[in-house]
Amino acid sequence: MKSNKSGNGWRRALAAAIACMTIAGFSMVLVWQPDEKSPAASLSSASASGEARYGPGLWTAAAAPTGHGGMTLQPPVHPNTTADGRLVIDQTLHQVIDYFLLSGQPGDRTLHAAQLRAYLRNALPPVAAQEALQIVDRYLLYMNLHDDLLARQALPQWVDLPSAAEADRIANWVIQRTRLRQTVLGREIMQAWYAEEEETIRAGLAEFEAQNDAVIASHGGKQADESEVRASRKQDADHEIRREQFFRRLADQSSRSYAALEHRLQVEASRRRNPAH
Repeated sequence: MKSNKSGNGWRRALAAAIACMTIAGFSMVLVWQPDEKSPAASLSSASASGEARYGPGLWTAAAAPTGHGGMTLQPPVHPNTTADGRLVIDQTLHQVIDYFLLSGQPGDRTLHAAQLRAYLRNALPPVAAQEALQIVDRYLLYMNLHDDLLARQALPQWVDLPSAAEADRIANWVIQRTRLRQTVLGREIMQAWYAEEEETIRAGLAEFEAQNDAVIASHGGKQADESEVRASRKQDADHEIRREQFFRRLADQSSRSYAALEHRLQVEASRRRNPAH
């Protein structure tokens, strides 16, 4: 069982990692301002060179991204732009990007990224398209680094509520992932895409730790046996159910790599296309 001091330590670290998302009135819908110093900024300019632009919303047979069976890929939503042709960073943009990268289409990530870039160059005004391409490069880098970092965590796969030590391991991974998002994607993207998710996780983990602290306090500040902690949790059945649901969702979400998700979605999509198989 972690001490109260230890629990406060990771809570402070998590709060600091998330605080960057709420600095001075950031809006949930943000206009992209390219960062020339970003690790992926030079990649998008290189990937954009040597390919013709056909203008916003204009397609040619050679330029249109195609998926299974040669059908043109068209996301259900369109990226938002400002009146002067700048890109708006919001959940719609995230949905468009994931439609190409994480929708179960045949092929590998390189192919999906090429289809996404072709779509953005044709569907957006020139300035917004270039901004979107930079974001795609950052997102692809983040996906790779996320999976590499996750593979080193050895996160627990529990069937019951986690022990205090297991909760600490999950909390530490959430802190690392938050910092990775901030470093690779930048504050604007992290705020628009992940702020609600991060806050939900932070609140749930804080509630879990607060209950452990209360059990320790009830034992005169001494560490309680794990069975006593679990018995105390189960005194409130409704809270216990909500807590269990929260940690099960957190376990699934936090331990899922992008590579594994891509594979699962492709298998599911293949079964829908070929139900007899």
